[in-house]
Amino acid sequence: CCIANGGRQVRPRVVRGILTADGKVAEDIGKESALAKAEAGDALQVLKPQVSRKMVHEVLKAVVDRQGGTARRARIEGYEVFGKTGTAQVVVNGTYVDGKYVSSFVAGAPAWAPRICVLVMVREPDRSLGLGYTGGVVGAPAVREIIRQTLPYLGVEKKLEEEKGSDRAVAVVN
Repeated sequence: CCIANGGRQVRPRVVRGILTADGKVAEDIGKESALAKAEAGDALQVLKPQVSRKMVHEVLKAVVDRQGGTARRARIEGYEVFGKTGTAQVVVNGTYVDGKYVSSFVAGAPAWAPRICVLVMVREPDRSLGLGYTGGVVGAPAVREIIRQTLPYLGVEKKLEEEKGSDRAVAVVN
């Protein structure tokens, strides 16, 4: 999340407010959002913004977009998704257990102005299904669906991009 946030570490919020049954705000817990606080300087800069941008646009997008990327299952037409897969062996009493894994995928979108970060972790995915057990196989599809449904809810419009020589054409899709 820090990388998606321009290198700024902000305090995450789970609840922004409490609504009454008729949809009115009973308590506005997040009156000043974490992003507004970060922009106001109420955040710890832990990474240079240019390093953060480079990581998102050149490294983490490739995990999803590039042929051979480990999280191609996280691609969403119209949104640039960036992320990092993880696969680790389970440890019990200080010893690695053969055939048991914790698989993860953390991603954000859209890369041009990140609005959401999602982490999915699966302990001991069912390898007997023959589908694989890595973070890109197990976690990426779930993350894709969460992001795919959340971005429109947040009002983030899709963009379709085409490379045309050195010019880039962008069309907004509703």
